[in-house]
Amino acid sequence: MSHSDSERQRAVKQRSCHSRTAGRIPSLDGFRAIAIGLVLLAHAAHTLPPEFEAPKKLLQVGGLGVSVFFVISGYLITTLMVREEARAGSVDLTEFYLRRAFRILPPFYTYLTVIILLSVLGIFVLAPQVILNGALFITNYKHYWTPNDGPNYWFVGHFWTLSLEEQFYLLWPAIFCIAGRRRALPAALVLIGLVQACRVATHYFDAQSRGQIDMMLHTSLDSLMTGCVMSLAETNRAYHRMVETLRSSTAAIIALFIVLGPPIAPYFLGQYYAYYLPTIGRLLGLGSIAVLILWAIHNEGSWAGRVLNSRPFVYVGVLSYSLYLWQQLFLSPVNHSWLGQFPQNLLLTFVAAQLSYTLVETPFLRMRGRVEEHVRRIRSKKGTPHLQPEVAATTEK
Repeated sequence: MSHSDSERQRAVKQRSCHSRTAGRIPSLDGFRAIAIGLVLLAHAAHTLPPEFEAPKKLLQVGGLGVSVFFVISGYLITTLMVREEARAGSVDLTEFYLRRAFRILPPFYTYLTVIILLSVLGIFVLAPQVILNGALFITNYKHYWTPNDGPNYWFVGHFWTLSLEEQFYLLWPAIFCIAGRRRALPAALVLIGLVQACRVATHYFDAQSRGQIDMMLHTSLDSLMTGCVMSLAETNRAYHRMVETLRSSTAAIIALFIVLGPPIAPYFLGQYYAYYLPTIGRLLGLGSIAVLILWAIHNEGSWAGRVLNSRPFVYVGVLSYSLYLWQQLFLSPVNHSWLGQFPQNLLLTFVAAQLSYTLVETPFLRMRGRVEEHVRRIRSKKGTPHLQPEVAATTEK
């Protein structure tokens, strides 16, 4: 190895260490960019001209993008809690939910308010019940009490993912606090096992929920828990060798083939594909996404790592939450106006997301810092233990 190569590797390691110390986990924003890119491609396919019928079939990758988002969320939230417990001795759920509320709720309710205004103004008709389901984060269970979504449900249809994630935030941190870091990994594995049982039971005994089997908490929590398991194994010395193997380039290549496998799997599995995909195939896919993310985090200096941590990828990754919210308005099969036509609908999605990030997300994130500091001062006066500032400031985007 040349002197310049050695210096380059040393510099990469220093940047990686600095990133983790500063609260930024390498490559996560890059994977968010990939995830939102897959969602945008899938939804933009609805608005392509008829001559693009063949490419439309290749662009049905939105589900993969959502799975990547879920694995990242599980990994990040668990990593934050592990760090907090290691430094402060316990996880402060009050501050945890305060941070999540400032991060998620303002952009979400801003988008929902715009949708309500457009409905009130008569731009399109939207059933009040579906708006209420979204506002309460219960869209992923709506089929039990809202059999008819009414027209234009698409504009709030993506709320099921946010509903699932909010329900996860209510469940997993509480389990983590009760179990503790050492017992959290077995608890996470048990949850994943229970989800598989629930998926099978739902398929056979709850026919009306088959279409929502990948959306409900009790049948799709495993997508988030996979990220939790990855984080807990990574920070547990007992699994050091296993983690070292999983974050190797060989494991990453195998994982990539598994992730990209569903489009060609039917040709190899034939009639058994229908049984493979919702069970073994799903778990293998989620695990493979976790392996790819783990590899990218620990190989920041590779060519793929440099791409994932490049400015364009980081920019799109930081903007991904706003992009996910606002794309539903423009990349829509029910928006037949000029605003909903390709390619201007894609451009307008980025414009709306940037405005949301600048005018809503960023101000509320700044406000969050001030509110957290105020809470700490109050607790200091009362002598109540609280989260250390450097942990609270850890990047959660």
